[in-house]
Amino acid sequence: MENADHVVSFDPGIRDVDRSDICALLQESDRVATRMYNREVYWDAWRLYYVNCLERHGCQWQATVTTQPLFISDNADLDSLELNIKGYSDPQALFDLAQRVLGSLGVRQFVANWLTGDGRGDARLLSWVIVPCELDRHGEITLTTFGVQIKGRAKTTQQTPEVLMRMSGGIYVFDPAAHAPHREGIRERLRGIALRTLAQVQL
Repeated sequence: MENADHVVSFDPGIRDVDRSDICALLQESDRVATRMYNREVYWDAWRLYYVNCLERHGCQWQATVTTQPLFISDNADLDSLELNIKGYSDPQALFDLAQRVLGSLGVRQFVANWLTGDGRGDARLLSWVIVPCELDRHGEITLTTFGVQIKGRAKTTQQTPEVLMRMSGGIYVFDPAAHAPHREGIRERLRGIALRTLAQVQL
């Protein structure tokens, strides 16, 4: 999914009106953050503006997810991904979700291609924001924002190709009632603006 760098997935039980509101909010968050920072250069600062926009328009923070930079020289290294989770009660479910996210983005295929033949010449940088939206057992809509950035480090005479991956994000509850007062304002600001494509996938 190299051409789809802003991605969302929805639980089948989420209402159409909530899906529409969430998509508009994600595009507004991307617009606000991108107006301030280039995502490819200032990843952490961009991400802070992105999640701040979510929080100001009906999303309540639940947990933070971070990882240490992961140097990958073999696809099996992806299985050693460790999530640092603050404030979440089911880390295994979150780890499983993170692995499905990496699968949907084609990260394993990118790593395999880079390490076996593409790791020459200029370095390659890819980044995605992917937001799985699920209904929890209380019927609330949970948004998990995963920011994924991978860099293919070029092969030199001293080293073999490798890939550096970073992953970070957060867990939020989307409150339709809290979002409702912002709905029209968001849609008005988005009207007539060239936006980054928001792709939908199934996880």
